[in-house]
Amino acid sequence: MQAATDRPFAVNLIPTATDTALLDAQINQCFELGITAFSFFWDVLPDVVARIKNEGALVLHQVGTAQQVQRAEDAGADVTIAQGTEAGDLEAMPNNAGLIRNVVSAGTRIKQMVTEAVACFDGGSASSKSVET
Repeated sequence: MQAATDRPFAVNLIPTATDTALLDAQINQCFELGITAFSFFWDVLPDVVARIKNEGALVLHQVGTAQQVQRAEDAGADVTIAQGTEAGDLEAMPNNAGLIRNVVSAGTRIKQMVTEAVACFDGGSASSKSVET
């Protein structure tokens, strides 16, 4: 990826589905390669978010519920991506519209912008919307 672009990019990891030793090795390798942005999916693991933030890297977290948005923000995520079932989140509300409504109505504790990820199942097109909360 680094050879293909001089623009910044994030590496996507799934901490919940990865053995702890392997995840540690993946994160170490990313830092050795100079990666400065990480995207996580599924459960919010505050210790993993803290480790990335302590190294000065950006944390993007994909979540499927309003509660996960709050946990990601509380853990220190810089960007939260609300991902509904259309984009493959199996834990999400039935669709992004319902998820975004729940996120916005979750209350004033959510301080950051939440970005909505939408993609067709065939991967042929994608769009992004932002909601100020």
